[in-house]
Amino acid sequence: DFFGSFYMANTTDMELAGLNSDMSLACEIKHDDKLNDEDGVYIQAALLYTSVSGQRRLRISNLSLNTCDNMGEPYRNCDLDTIVNFLAKQSISKLMETSPKQVKETLMS
Repeated sequence: DFFGSFYMANTTDMELAGLNSDMSLACEIKHDDKLNDEDGVYIQAALLYTSVSGQRRLRISNLSLNTCDNMGEPYRNCDLDTIVNFLAKQSISKLMETSPKQVKETLMS
């Protein structure tokens, strides 16, 4: 799932009118298979954009993450501002489909 101010013509590509250092976008990644604690997880994202001078550029971000089987561990080491930002974007997105009461109950549980 993707959250933020953007347009999606298909299920994988986000289209943005403009991008600056004050913008944030959120992406929830779901994996249905079992993850191995020793191997970790690798995520790669690519941003294709046009510079002010009209030059096409590609920015690739790579991220390596550890996995664990204890649900408390990620919350001890996470950035609280990032989690709150993600939950806010997710809740605003859900307001389009459900009632505010249901969104509140989802956040509280």
